[in-house]
Amino acid sequence: MPTPHEFYLQVIGKAFDEDGVYGVQCVDGFNAFCRLVLGWNIGNKSICSPTGYATSIWDNFERLGFNKYFDKVAPNQMVDGDWAIWQKGSRPCPYSHVAMFRRDNGNGTGVFLGQNQNGSSAFKQ
Repeated sequence: MPTPHEFYLQVIGKAFDEDGVYGVQCVDGFNAFCRLVLGWNIGNKSICSPTGYATSIWDNFERLGFNKYFDKVAPNQMVDGDWAIWQKGSRPCPYSHVAMFRRDNGNGTGVFLGQNQNGSSAFKQ
């Protein structure tokens, strides 16, 4: 399995539309990770149902089978390579978001690798 940095090198600046819905979204980046790293092709499976937002990944974690590949951890226990999911209505992601945690900045903020963030549809950190 590649390290988080190796995954970063593989995808940085690239955009993936894994499900063919709404263009390049943060969820497509997560799906690309599942396909490229885990060998799990989620494809157009509706992992954002019923809300239409990334928050549904967390809400339906076990039903969608993510517990076979991922463990839920508290935000203060995340390590490089863990995936974070922001709830709808949270700051700074009012519509929810999913991105790979890279590091804690030590000031209440962190560095995340994801798609459709910071004004870029492609993977950006």
